[in-house]
Amino acid sequence: MQLTVTAAALTIIQPKLDDRTVTLLSYDDGVGPYSPHGLEALQIAFKLILITDHMPMDDYELKID
Repeated sequence: MQLTVTAAALTIIQPKLDDRTVTLLSYDDGVGPYSPHGLEALQIAFKLILITDHMPMDDYELKID
């Protein structure tokens, strides 16, 4: 899998990253702690979610380098 991030998106994301940041790629299906429930969850979409290393990650088992 390859995820390409534009320079414009990187200028928004990079200031939020530090040693405790965990980056999640979440399938927006309305299931899990970081996926909203409702009509938008019925569409095919992915979200890039930034959390700290102390937040729950139980629904995110696959690690991608």
